[in-house]
Amino acid sequence: MALTDEWTNFEYVNATNFYQTMSYANDVTDGLFTTGVLGAVFFILYAAFSRYGSDRAFAASSFICTVLATMLRGIGAVSDGAMVVFIMMTAVGILMLGRRN
Repeated sequence: MALTDEWTNFEYVNATNFYQTMSYANDVTDGLFTTGVLGAVFFILYAAFSRYGSDRAFAASSFICTVLATMLRGIGAVSDGAMVVFIMMTAVGILMLGRRN
């Protein structure tokens, strides 16, 4: 199978800083790059906080990711849907903590 035009749809980029690299990766993946990064950050934080119990780890991880998603939404790197998912996860984490006490 020969190379077709689908391999040349994206122009080469001259990314010289982190924001340009992130922006280009987000454009190429149609916005899934930063959402995937936030998902990875959530699981890493959950694993790091798991020694405090699963409910506290979930609440803390989702809250931190909500703050990051809000900042990334400010620069247009994350969709509204991804930000709402993290906000809902934070609300569920708060409810889990409330039922614990």
